[in-house]
Amino acid sequence: PGLVDVQPHGPPEPRRIRFRPARANAVLGTDLSSSEMGALLTSVGLEPSGESHSDPGEQFSYVAPTFRPDLAREEDLIEEVARLHGYDRIPAPAHVPLPARPPREGRARRLRRRVRELLAGAGLREIQTNSMLSKPQAERFLAPDGGDDRSENGPEDSGVVETLKPISEAMAALRPRLLPGALDAMRFNQNQGPSAGLRFFEFGRVFRRSERGTTLPGYAEHEALLVALSGPAQAAGWSDDASDPRAADFYDAKGVVEHVLLHLGASGEVDMEPFGAGADPNLAFGLRLTTTEGTPLGVVGKVEEAAAAEFDLEHDVFAAELRWPTLAEAAAPRRVRRYEPPRRFPAVERDLAVVVPEAAPAGGVRRTIEEAERTPLLREVRLFDVYAGEGVGDGRKSLAFELRFQAEGRTISGDEVDAEVERLVSLLAEEHDAELRG
Repeated sequence: PGLVDVQPHGPPEPRRIRFRPARANAVLGTDLSSSEMGALLTSVGLEPSGESHSDPGEQFSYVAPTFRPDLAREEDLIEEVARLHGYDRIPAPAHVPLPARPPREGRARRLRRRVRELLAGAGLREIQTNSMLSKPQAERFLAPDGGDDRSENGPEDSGVVETLKPISEAMAALRPRLLPGALDAMRFNQNQGPSAGLRFFEFGRVFRRSERGTTLPGYAEHEALLVALSGPAQAAGWSDDASDPRAADFYDAKGVVEHVLLHLGASGEVDMEPFGAGADPNLAFGLRLTTTEGTPLGVVGKVEEAAAAEFDLEHDVFAAELRWPTLAEAAAPRRVRRYEPPRRFPAVERDLAVVVPEAAPAGGVRRTIEEAERTPLLREVRLFDVYAGEGVGDGRKSLAFELRFQAEGRTISGDEVDAEVERLVSLLAEEHDAELRG
């Protein structure tokens, strides 16, 4: 009986598309007549809808064939005219008009550009990785903030966003994190031969299923910033031992994150809380970052050895992944830099060692000191020692800070500095249960 064509939705409706020859000539920069354009379009199955091609200023209507679902609007027909007429026969314009004033750069794009320049200046290379990966790998690297949405009831509740009709199993899901793409890039670069170390960063979007999604119902999507370090921390210099270079470690990754926060003026808006094994499915240990208002910002830590082993990496990997919209919102407005002459009067330095609960973050204690009221003479605070063990008590640790005091128009006395330090000790005792170390 022949072939049977099963169409569950019925035969497609014919699409009538408006076409203006004058607009086609304006877009393409050609001088074709309406009859020439009509001949080109009808040669590929388009049927005119009753009008003649006598006046190039008129509008015409064409019916697209059902085997050309890509033809849906006037621009598609203009593209067909260009393709059939020949791109090489379209003359190049003698000049291209540009707007008299370039469009203003938005705040988010400006901040992104600043961070790109900052990280490139710090020796990191920007990468761009595929946003699609295999479903097992997507489930392996599912972000921890999607844990509430995980379920064994099926793909609808797995937390992973699957692609429709993937061209291969390797592209069956959208990435829930930037980390797997960075690890794959590290593997590729590692296999090209010895290098001075792998220092990458990437801006990209991540996706997952979530009942709290705002982009689309049931889906969550946001832009993220990734930093990944592995291998030697830097290229060996003439005075370094090339046979045993220092490997990148957790503090290198944490330092890059702090460098970004400081540059954006967000250091005082972020808290860091340590976590250990099991808290993140992809990190062995690290720090969880939140804003002072409690909004999750991201993590920085050491990548699990099992995760790195999937990519055959030779060295430990340390990575940070931050939610870019949250970070951009926490960034302070850029201040106009003004020249400040060197201070003529000497500074006074004092060391302050306090014992605090072991869970108290050093950054929070330091921020309390920096933001303390009634200490106008305090110019600089630097943490130089952390100690836990004999002499400070169980569940406690010692934090030692170097404080620098200085006045603008006079020499300050030791009594004034003593009074400032006493006020700081009282404030730390109230805010962090701190006591002066003997």
